[in-house]
Amino acid sequence: AEALDKLLELKETAIGVMLALDVSEEELVKRLLKRGETSGRSDDNNEQVIRARITEYRNKTEAVADYYRQFDKVVMVKGEGSIDEIFEGLCSEIDNRI
Repeated sequence: AEALDKLLELKETAIGVMLALDVSEEELVKRLLKRGETSGRSDDNNEQVIRARITEYRNKTEAVADYYRQFDKVVMVKGEGSIDEIFEGLCSEIDNRI
């Protein structure tokens, strides 16, 4: 995250906000297993693989989120509900930041 900030500084720009969807692990597993029914990806049909991918994602993302939290740039958005509800939550947070 620090290296990205330095690179963006050279380009005279910066990260304004980090939006993150707050979704329980159980909901993520459920969604990915459902996606596996049609995606053709074999790893979307294996719950152990899905949980390992979620753990890896969270470990990597948390380091980035922790960095941007120092600058009050992390906004958590409710990621459970209908697509329209989630979209509205994202739009609302974006509107609040611009």
